[in-house]
Amino acid sequence: MTEDLHHDVRLEEAQEITIARDIGLFYEHQFSEIQRKNHLYHCEIPAEWPSEDDVRRLVERAIPLFIFAFTVSRYIAESNPQRRMDMILQQSLNKFLTGLKGTYLPILNQVVACEDNDERNDRIVDFQRLVGSIVLLKNPLSVSALCLLLSDHEEQVVGVLQPLDSVLNIPRAESGRIDLSAPITLLHLSFRDFLVEPELKKQNIFSIDASGRHSALGLRCLRLLASGGLKEDICEVNSLGTRRAEVAKSTVHTSLPEATAYACCYWVQHIVDSGEKVNDDGLVHEFLKKHLLHWMEALSWLGRASTIFHSLETLRAVVDVHQGIQLLDVLNDASRFALRNRYIINQAPLQIYMSALLFAPTLSHVRQMFNDSLRKCFTMMPQVPEHWCAETQKLEGHYNWVTAVAFSPDGKTVASGSGDKTVRLWDAATGEQTQKLEGHDSWVTAVAFSLDGKTVASGSEDKTVRRWDAATGEQMQKLDTLRVSRMHFSQDGNTIRTDAGQIHIGVVAFTRQAPLSELRSTILQDSSWIKCHGVDLLWLPYEYPGACYDTSDRDGQTPLLQAAANEHEGVVKALLATGKVEVDSKDGDGWTPLSWAAAHGHEGVVKLLRKYVQLKEYS
Repeated sequence: MTEDLHHDVRLEEAQEITIARDIGLFYEHQFSEIQRKNHLYHCEIPAEWPSEDDVRRLVERAIPLFIFAFTVSRYIAESNPQRRMDMILQQSLNKFLTGLKGTYLPILNQVVACEDNDERNDRIVDFQRLVGSIVLLKNPLSVSALCLLLSDHEEQVVGVLQPLDSVLNIPRAESGRIDLSAPITLLHLSFRDFLVEPELKKQNIFSIDASGRHSALGLRCLRLLASGGLKEDICEVNSLGTRRAEVAKSTVHTSLPEATAYACCYWVQHIVDSGEKVNDDGLVHEFLKKHLLHWMEALSWLGRASTIFHSLETLRAVVDVHQGIQLLDVLNDASRFALRNRYIINQAPLQIYMSALLFAPTLSHVRQMFNDSLRKCFTMMPQVPEHWCAETQKLEGHYNWVTAVAFSPDGKTVASGSGDKTVRLWDAATGEQTQKLEGHDSWVTAVAFSLDGKTVASGSEDKTVRRWDAATGEQMQKLDTLRVSRMHFSQDGNTIRTDAGQIHIGVVAFTRQAPLSELRSTILQDSSWIKCHGVDLLWLPYEYPGACYDTSDRDGQTPLLQAAANEHEGVVKALLATGKVEVDSKDGDGWTPLSWAAAHGHEGVVKLLRKYVQLKEYS
């Protein structure tokens, strides 16, 4: 609770006599300051100003709102204190001019004061458009950002704001000019209430049509984004595997300036708050068809990827069910797309155009709308289902973040790891919890099933990997490791492979993989990433494990062939540990890795290759 709000509550709950005394003391202090400052600038005010009667009348009007006294004293201090006080006191104390109305109307009437009625009406319209936008913004904006969002000239905006220091916090430079780069905020929330209160609409010429202004703001946001505010790779990182954490905030701010960032974050809320229904082929529909993925990317760079799904679901609720059938289909599909890929969208935003799109169902609306982007990158696509799978259960029981999930090979059991230091097993058909595995001393960050489904492995921030009996829940083994975030069992079940290295079951020592980037192969798989020239290219979802192909270079050399020739068995193991490897290449003399190794007496390497590699030897 802020200090100002704290004082408001205490004053309003006090007895009227106490309120009157405190507001009177406040006025005396403020008017004394006005006298002192005017004396310094040789603007003499009569020593008897203000009279006791004037102060009493101001106190009567302020009760019980301390904000009235604050706003009035600020307004009087701005210019010509005597005239402004007289103007406030001359307002009639009828039913209309009480409370908030009596606080703000005298000030705003002076803002639009003009002998020409047409000009006065124009000033009121400008006030409603600009100030109405300011009071309804979800986050304060600077003058420069407001101009971009509303398509107004700075001179016009500054002209409207110039006399509003009494009701708005308008940052100014030492010269007194408005600071165009600093956000404008409300001095008190009651000013917003005064402008948007429906009961005052007929009597208050400054009243704001909140629904209409929200609608206008939402449309202005969309137009700004659609007219060049968004594009693929908006931050120009030029690398599909770039992590969001690797990009400087200054780069994001430059690529997504204040107005654009605001539009990305809040256009949906303004559309929803307008109370209007959205239909097929409208501005919202057209925007999503062209810029849905660009918008998701931008939100990810802004650190707001977690809001994508909620925004889509919120927007879906205001679609006209009769005239928005196509739009509903797009939003339903986009929600599944966002939910399915929320991890990688948050980690590496450009994977929206790679992994997220590549592994989306073939009949996904999102995939079909942006299919051209895929065709530029791939000539052969992975086999994926036609439709999204149906969600069958909501599994509840953890009391902290769920950080890892894995299905058993037969699909009948789900394992989940959590920040509550536990691993839980669930019946996938019924959603019932079957086991609670306890033993870790910190967050569980990774879980995996063995291929037979009888064993569960879990990794934790406590730098251990533990093996559990899936049937009984008993801990079978505790292995000291580094921190891991992903893991899976090898085909033979003797090794647990993690993103930090591999662990041989039965051996406590931790074995790090050789750095794959040192190999001469162009494309390699490293954990869940496909690398090209050592740079992350494509993130693989768990259900799409990759295959690493041993491909020759121009000299007919392959990573396996090089490793075998030089008897670097550690490198061979590291390469083969990345997943299924098919060897179908030859060197310049027609040798394959297996035939070369056999011919040169490298029996150990031959055994190694036969053990791990699915061989396609071509003579």
